Amino acid sequence: MGSMRQWIVSGLLLLAPIAAFGAAAYVHDITGEVVVLDSPKSAPRPLKVGDLIDSGNTVRTAGNSNVVLKFEDGQVMVLRDNTTFAVTDYAYNKQQVPQSRAVFNLIAGGLRFITGVIGATNKNAYSLSAGMMTIGIRGTDGDVTFDPVAQAVTSAVNAGALVVRHPAGERIVPANTFVTANRANPPSVPAPTAQAPASIRNAVERSLAQANVPINTPVVLQASAAAAVAAIQARIAGARAEQAKAVAEKAAAAAAQQPNAPGLAAEAAAAQAAATQAASFATAAEDRAQQTLGAAVTAAQTAYAQAISNGASQPSPPAPKPPGPTSGAAGTVGGEVNSLPAAAAGTTSQSGTSSTPSGGAGGGAGGGGTASPN
Repeated sequence: MGSMRQWIVSGLLLLAPIAAFGAAAYVHDITGEVVVLDSPKSAPRPLKVGDLIDSGNTVRTAGNSNVVLKFEDGQVMVLRDNTTFAVTDYAYNKQQVPQSRAVFNLIAGGLRFITGVIGATNKNAYSLSAGMMTIGIRGTDGDVTFDPVAQAVTSAVNAGALVVRHPAGERIVPANTFVTANRANPPSVPAPTAQAPASIRNAVERSLAQANVPINTPVVLQASAAAAVAAIQARIAGARAEQAKAVAEKAAAAAAQQPNAPGLAAEAAAAQAAATQAASFATAAEDRAQQTLGAAVTAAQTAYAQAISNGASQPSPPAPKPPGPTSGAAGTVGGEVNSLPAAAAGTTSQSGTSSTPSGGAGGGAGGGGTASPN
């Protein structure tokens, strides 16, 4: 019983977010091995859900790994496996949003990006570099892959449009098309993504299939990070409670089949006590997650309303939803955290076991006109 309490508490502590001043983004979701470098010469340190990312940081994903970053202005970056990505210069001016800037560098690998209010408000203040090429946006959900050896870039647009600039020329890339470019050749004529080589189509489909992609509206980073961590904590505690319940049921069945066997009744009683305690931990974690999420929702709605009043434009167009069912990081707690009401609407609805407000863009990725803590 004591070991179970220690296991749960240790797991929750490992997921606690790292405090930082003037952070640019937080880790919304993560799979596999992902590290961050505070500067080009610093040693890498592991990332986990809820950690904060600063301007100047570089994030690296290993094989079979990915990470979802959400920035303060609502910008979302989904880094695929074997990717190195730098937050070159990010400054979100909440008081005068048009004076904000977001400059990123894809050093190697691939990513999906969904622009927030910085890109929606001042397109010239947003850029994503990949080798000698620079990608500008037109209110965009897009995918970029960069091979640093060949200096080859592939850019595909899921919604909106982007412009790929090369020393020898540039191309405007509309929705549902892609272009390629390399050191010697400027961007190709845009072609339908559906006609792209399998590797390109697969990369785009993998990005769109990412289940836990948040909507692209502003957040209060610390509150949203805390909500993401609390959701994971609730999932861990819930899974542990289910395991303990299964053990207790098995012990009870064994004791019932052999009522005279010494020790079986005591084992069953101990297993039931452990299951009861685990269920109590799970309930408490669920309650904390709901409370933390509620605070994050309120903070995000306020942040979005303030951004609009301080000169921000709504992120547009809405990003397409994933092709299949979506799920949040914490099951019943996180299942609807990406689907929240417009800041001015002030309405909520119940869904399943979660009391998370829902509406707007639905599960997965969302778009302009919605406010979310995640």
